Amino acid sequence: MQRRLFISHTSKTPSASVRLDQLGKAFAAHRFDVIVDRDHLGPGDEWRREIYTWLGLCDVAVVLIAPRALDPANPWVAREATILMWRRALDPSFIVVPVLVDGVELGDLEQGPFRDLLLNEVQGEIITDDGSLKWMERLAGQLATKAAACAPAPVSALARPVAEQLRGLDPDVLREAAAIIDVPLGPWKPQADPPMQLAVQLLHLGLEGSFAALDHLAMCGLATERLKALIELIAPSWIDLCAAQCLAETAARREDRSALLLNADSEWAASMFIRRASARPPGLAWPHIPLAVPIDGGGIESLTQHLREALMLKLKISNDVLARDADQLLDLQLQRRMNERKPIFVVVQHSSGVMAYIEELQSRFPSLRFLVLGGADCPADEIEPGLKVIVPRLRPGEEIEARLNYVEAKNQLIGE
Repeated sequence: MQRRLFISHTSKTPSASVRLDQLGKAFAAHRFDVIVDRDHLGPGDEWRREIYTWLGLCDVAVVLIAPRALDPANPWVAREATILMWRRALDPSFIVVPVLVDGVELGDLEQGPFRDLLLNEVQGEIITDDGSLKWMERLAGQLATKAAACAPAPVSALARPVAEQLRGLDPDVLREAAAIIDVPLGPWKPQADPPMQLAVQLLHLGLEGSFAALDHLAMCGLATERLKALIELIAPSWIDLCAAQCLAETAARREDRSALLLNADSEWAASMFIRRASARPPGLAWPHIPLAVPIDGGGIESLTQHLREALMLKLKISNDVLARDADQLLDLQLQRRMNERKPIFVVVQHSSGVMAYIEELQSRFPSLRFLVLGGADCPADEIEPGLKVIVPRLRPGEEIEARLNYVEAKNQLIGE
């Protein structure tokens, strides 16, 4: 099976364009299916969604960092690198190789748009283009061996349960649904598997863009339970993958104790962000627990007890276990989940009552990650110490629009 390679670049100079061609040929010679956005994006394509799909489907990635990519006015290589680092936060074996070209130096990555990505820690090696072809041939050969052991890409992994809900339908019905939404997936479209092809298209568009296709499937007899499962699988697709990376990276770094600040109002929005970041179907997504200040005003001890009880309920630790044993069992489960990169998020509404205790709660529960809902209008530049803003921030009205699309899909397609 050919492995899929994505090359992130900004090739606006003749020399950069030549190097890009040479790199593509070196990898193609090692049986990589190479995709470069300039080759496959037409002027009418919804190019950002398409690139995001490719970033979620690729098995290996190379990031060419030229001086133009360091300019904040040209953010796309940095954005693509951010999404690739989301992939790596979920799966440390995912291969991302930064290549410095046209005089860019390692120190340049410690400032500007690449500063927070820690690319200098990736794979233990950053390659500097020395103008020869040898490093390209060597790299392609090395990655051809390593890529064979890669885990499935997250879009492929999510598309499988979507495709399972579509199997058994008449192939003509699937083709009709695909024709309704008409998403150009480029050279990585799974041609031989119509359910998988439609699954990738549905995830690519999200609920709003997929509604007509889902409605067609419902009219053609797709069972209500399957439609319900499809809605839940597709629902988080409205979340920007760069924002998802903020959650995944915080979950992956044990030393990062920052609470995350999301400019949203609802626990539903928090659950969508967490599911998007985990790249898992609903039943396997990272769990979350809502936490509110107890009405008894008991302070940190009351909050701690409330959170422990909620965790034991979430993790199904029996009430019959002795209190001391239950606490030990809870601590072991939380530590194991963190070691397995399956964190639990605690979702709190921003308030003086909760924020006064966040740092102490983090100290008492170091394996948990805290997600603070600051409201749609929370300022990005006036936040408490220890909070990290999730970026890009939601646009005005984006949370409400996504929630309406979700409610409308459930109401019109399955009558809920």
